[in-house]
Amino acid sequence: MDFETAFSQFLESNQYDQFEGMLFCMVREAFMAGYQMAGGDLSQMPPILRVITEKRHK
Repeated sequence: MDFETAFSQFLESNQYDQFEGMLFCMVREAFMAGYQMAGGDLSQMPPILRVITEKRHK
């Protein structure tokens, strides 16, 4: 298998999806820290995820 084929298969794998998610979280956390150190205000930042616990009736 050549490099390009192997790399393409890796990019389409669950392993890469997990790695990409972790990398995104690290970059976001680092940016948030820098933003705060530069005087940015994160107190009114909306939540990334909202959990809905009430049942909906049709």
